Order: sequence, then C-alpha cells, then structure tokens
Amino acid sequence: MVLHIDNLLTRNQIGPLTEREIEARGYVRIRRGIYLPADCLPENATRWHVRRIVSEARILSATVNRQGLPPPIFTLESALVVHGLNTWTNTVDVSYRIELNRGRRLTRTLAPIHTRDVDVSAVRERQLVSAPSSHETLSINGALTGSLEVVALDCGRFLHPLSAVVAVSSILTHASAFDRRNLSRSREAESNIKLILQDELTTIAGLNGCRQAAAVLRIADAGLQTPGEGYLWWLLHCMLPDETRNHLVTQLPVWLEGRWYYPDAALPERKICFEFDGLGKIKENERDFLSRQRAFLRAGWKPIRVDQRQLDSPDALVCCLLSELRKNGIPAHYPCGPLWQPLTLELLDPRRRF
Repeated sequence: MVLHIDNLLTRNQIGPLTEREIEARGYVRIRRGIYLPADCLPENATRWHVRRIVSEARILSATVNRQGLPPPIFTLESALVVHGLNTWTNTVDVSYRIELNRGRRLTRTLAPIHTRDVDVSAVRERQLVSAPSSHETLSINGALTGSLEVVALDCGRFLHPLSAVVAVSSILTHASAFDRRNLSRSREAESNIKLILQDELTTIAGLNGCRQAAAVLRIADAGLQTPGEGYLWWLLHCMLPDETRNHLVTQLPVWLEGRWYYPDAALPERKICFEFDGLGKIKENERDFLSRQRAFLRAGWKPIRVDQRQLDSPDALVCCLLSELRKNGIPAHYPCGPLWQPLTLELLDPRRRF
C-alpha cells in the first residue's frame, strides 16, 4: 500500500478517546496527536514491510504536524521513501527543509514504535539549514519533496558514501527507466541525467560535501537493482586499483548455453563476475542460481558470490574479497580513497537497514 497524507488521522479526527482506547482500536501512534489506522498495515506484511510503512507514515506526519505553517520539503532518504525508491536504510530518518528558513536548526528524536509484533527503532527528525541547489519542488501523496536532482545531490553531500551510492543509483534507475534488455537506450538516458547532475553540482561547487557528491556521482550506476548490490559495488570501488576499477560494469549481457545472463557486476576482460545473493535469489531460486553459476564456470568465468549474511561482518567480507580478487591476479587493497568511510553500527543494524 502507498500511503497518502490523508491516511493519517489527528487526535481531533479520532474523537474523545483515551490513548488506551485508541490503541485498542488498532491505531498506531506515529507521533504525538497523529495516528495510522490499522488497515494501512497489511495483515501478512513482512517485518521489513511494516517498518517501511511506519517510516513512510513518520515522514508524512511531519507535514500533518505543520498544518497552517510552511510545509516541510523532504530530502535525503525521506524523499526517496516518498517516491517509492530504494534506500540503504529501511527505517529512515525524517529529513527536510523549510522554505524561508532563517537558520533555525531542528533535531529531535521520534520514539520507537511497536506494532504487529514488529519493533520499529527510534529515528531522528532533522531540519536542514543548508541551501538546496534549486528551489523546485514536487508534490507526492500530499507531501512536498525537492526535485530528484536536488535530492540526489543532497544524498551525495550529506549521507555516508554507502547510503549515498545506493540512493543516487536508485534515482538514476528510476529517472532513466533502466531496462537491461535495452541497455543502449538505458545507458544513454543515464548518461544524460548524470550530465544534468554534474551541471547542478557546479552551481554549488565549494559547499560542504560537494567533493563527496562528485565522487558518488562518478560511480553511481542505474544498473544497481538492490541496496545489497549497491553495497558490493561501493566496496569494490574502495578496494580495486584504478586500472581495474575503470573496467567494472553492471548488468553485462552474457550469452551462455542458450540464454542471457546479467551478473550484478563484472570485469569482462578478466571474465570475473560478482553476485550479491539477496534473499530472493537464495530462498526461492537456489537451484537456478547454482545452475547459472555452473554455466559461468563452464564458459571460463570466475563467479565471486557475496552472501547476505556477510553484511553483518564487513571486516570478514573485506578479507574474503581480498582473497578472491588476489587469487584471480587482481592486486586489491584494503578499502580506502575518497569514498571510503568505516561502516557505523547504525548502518549495519538489521532493524534499520534494507
């Protein structure tokens, strides 16, 4: 279900009930005086889905909370959630600007929520005081966001590089209508969007975070279909030497044994491919996935698989990648460079990530 601001109810709309009575009727308290009806949460929703819906409700509630005042203009991962795009963080912070803001900085904590036997962690609500690269806004489901160009540059400037790569890649995927079956058109559209973003970036050159945004924009890729693929892509760019990194591609069409395959990432000249084993691949299609791997091996390719469980131990994952890459003659190194920052506990928290 896609939430609209009208799905949220205020205390006045619910009527003269106590908090206990409101809870007994299935309303979820999103913030003081603002509630989400129970029917907005599907009966069989997964834990991931429940947390995403609550995150969306928290974002929309910031608009309801400012009735009669200049509305918030959402950015960073909040804007991506409103647009229905992928983010690294599943339970996102609420981030926005206020038009005509005179420098007042707001930061508060939104309390944890427990519903449908799912714990949704506390998040921060932040009002940014930095100026956007443009003032264009979009209205979606009753909420305002910055344009996707503004949101992409904000993500590149202010998020952790991993989250930024996932976010900007998600925007590129959406804006280019990426289709791996029509790569030439998709890549042309992606290239045009990147040129627009680079032009936007020049208008704010020198501001805080612009160097990181430029580095993120260089490697962000519309072919990254999931946050896990974005994680692997970011890490490889922090570990590979320049001469190898420049040949790394996503969604390379490979014809094997009568069908097309599209590895998550590949070094074509080395015939090395990388696959992120997301839950869908493992849980439902393991037999097909193993058959695919054998087809690559028979054709002389060297598949390197990264398991979802390895996300919980980044140091072990780095050591594993170093071993695999060096075994295949690539002088990989420990993560470093302009896009490298250690992963925080918050980014790795399974209650908050994708």
